[in-house]
Amino acid sequence: MAATAASFYDRELERDDLAALMAGNEVSINEIVEGLYHGQAVVRRNAALGASLVSDLPDPGRALLRMSAKDRDERVRMAIVLAMGQGGYPVELALPILFDALRDPLDDIADAALQGIELRLSRDREAALPLVAGGLRGPHPVTAKGCADVLIKAGDSCVDAVVPLLGDGDAAVRNAAYDVLERLRRGAISHLIVALRDEAARPLAARLIGGVGELPASAVTALEALAADPDPALAETAGRALLALRSPKAPPPRTDPLNVPIDGFEAGPLDGAALDAAAAAAVPREELLYALRDGRDHVRRNAAGLLGRRPDAKDDVAGTLGALAPLLKDPAAPVRRETCEAIARVGGAGAIRLLVRALGDADPEVAQAAHDGLAAGGVDAAPQLLEALSGDLPEAARDAAVDLLARHGAAVTTALADALSQSPASVVRLVAARALGAIGKAAEDGIAALLRGLDDRASEPVRVASARALGFVGVEDDTILGALRQALTDPSPAVRRASAIAASRIAGRPLDDRGALEPAPIPIDGFETDTLSAEAIAAARGEIPLAAYIPKLKDGRDVVRGNAATAIGTFG
Repeated sequence: MAATAASFYDRELERDDLAALMAGNEVSINEIVEGLYHGQAVVRRNAALGASLVSDLPDPGRALLRMSAKDRDERVRMAIVLAMGQGGYPVELALPILFDALRDPLDDIADAALQGIELRLSRDREAALPLVAGGLRGPHPVTAKGCADVLIKAGDSCVDAVVPLLGDGDAAVRNAAYDVLERLRRGAISHLIVALRDEAARPLAARLIGGVGELPASAVTALEALAADPDPALAETAGRALLALRSPKAPPPRTDPLNVPIDGFEAGPLDGAALDAAAAAAVPREELLYALRDGRDHVRRNAAGLLGRRPDAKDDVAGTLGALAPLLKDPAAPVRRETCEAIARVGGAGAIRLLVRALGDADPEVAQAAHDGLAAGGVDAAPQLLEALSGDLPEAARDAAVDLLARHGAAVTTALADALSQSPASVVRLVAARALGAIGKAAEDGIAALLRGLDDRASEPVRVASARALGFVGVEDDTILGALRQALTDPSPAVRRASAIAASRIAGRPLDDRGALEPAPIPIDGFETDTLSAEAIAAARGEIPLAAYIPKLKDGRDVVRGNAATAIGTFG
């Protein structure tokens, strides 16, 4: 049946039919606006569809669009979200609506909102980029995460809008910006170097620069200029960045045979005792560096083992580690394992960074060698271990880091609490929260940090880990239980579940259907099973306070409510 103007009010229209009615002025733009708040869902659906056919609405249409994006009818919400993402509405109107829609309870609508933000950013970059970068400010963690995902996907073209947020006054915003730039830092180098001049952004910018690796010549020149700046703090930061980034030069290529006068060096793998005995031999360092690139697995393995054992290995820590580092990606697992052991012998912050990467090695023996090397650093190495964590570490490496930190118990609680509260890197905050939970009651000094982690707007996994940790660390305290109850309203199901379990574990009793802890049982024999006299209750109640009986008046069992009323009567 052909659509007419009356059809707008009595049945759901197809897009082409409504477009024809609007083109013929049978359905006016004012009817579209009024239809957005009509009492019938079918009219609101048609009005939302009509809104997607135009690029703007007269007042009060703009305000109604935001209201319609939260309509109780999911098809209305979806139509508005698609209109904002795919249509021609101004970005300053469309993007806030899409940000809100990221929190829609229906995944399809939330996904459409995310895709809409991506589309508007790619199509209207100049106007959209400041708004999407500003979305890292929240106010909701789901919004911040969605905007972060869009910025990361958009790539290097977005870094100029994100770098200034490293100096934001809100720690959650700084952390969110850091997480984005950690994925994009190679393309952000020039902006990060400029950001070193901003005292507020300087610490995070320097840390990001330090993780890039080899710098282009133009970036080195820019850092050298800053290292000579009259501002001593800026000059020091730039100088440290230069020292960290300059890796030793690789030895020139050679074709002549090895000259390593050690029995069996080229014949096969040497065991630990043989390598220990050979460590003091007068082998030119250049020969060992050359042997590290030999085509034979056992020669590379022997060279790595000897280099780490040499008496002069720590005289040039950066040079030794720089020579060994490429072997962590060697195709032969025995070479990688020996390299981990050699790096651990050299030690220092640089060695910790390399060994943390090796924790995720696919070969369990290599990963164990890295684990053992880090464990040998003791409790003093914990802050450096945390500093070395990065967002692209595999899950196995994170698990190993948690184990390494937790084994030190209460001795690392302060370092873990500081990392959870202050680190801009979400992976550091996550591992710190998990390690506090693994330590358990001995980490009680970290409770304040875990409560802050429970409210980490920039990272859902950090909130989940903090909630779980509180269940193992926390005590039955109004502040802790109150925070966990509040977390039951978190938009993340994982956070809500972890908080409920933690609250139950702390209090030793489950939550009721409303998320409140069930009242503790009354420790009087027969209170929940038998009708007791006032005399029996008065004789048995001891130090049980009046307040303990009041919740029992709402118990679903008649006998419990009766005994509670009787008990309250005994207080006079």
